[in-house]
Amino acid sequence: GDVYKRQDLERDEPEAFMDAQTLRALQRGRPEGGLALPLIVVSYAWHGKDHPDPHGDNLCVLADEIERQQKHSWRHEALPTRFAVFIDFCSLYQWPRDERQDAAFGRALGCVRGSRGRPHTPSSMRTR
Repeated sequence: GDVYKRQDLERDEPEAFMDAQTLRALQRGRPEGGLALPLIVVSYAWHGKDHPDPHGDNLCVLADEIERQQKHSWRHEALPTRFAVFIDFCSLYQWPRDERQDAAFGRALGCVRGSRGRPHTPSSMRTR
């Protein structure tokens, strides 16, 4: 699988994006989990300064983990069938950015930084 920057996805694969209204309408998590939005936020160390995952290695690991979580033996802990995935390289505008894209990047980056470490935000770390 290939990983594309936001500008390329907007041009070539606009259906890859889910708007906020659609996300909010999806089934939320369990009450004891804080009724979390069905959203997976992915962040990992980049393979290089120009591209985070040039051969799709991390994308394949992510796909395998999502599939594993959807088949979880404890139904109440399984992932829902519909959810959104936020991958920074694909979701945030990358260089080169125009003024509009740069402003959107700044706003989004503030939201991403503010979401880390919140209660009821499940996380997983790839260590190798």
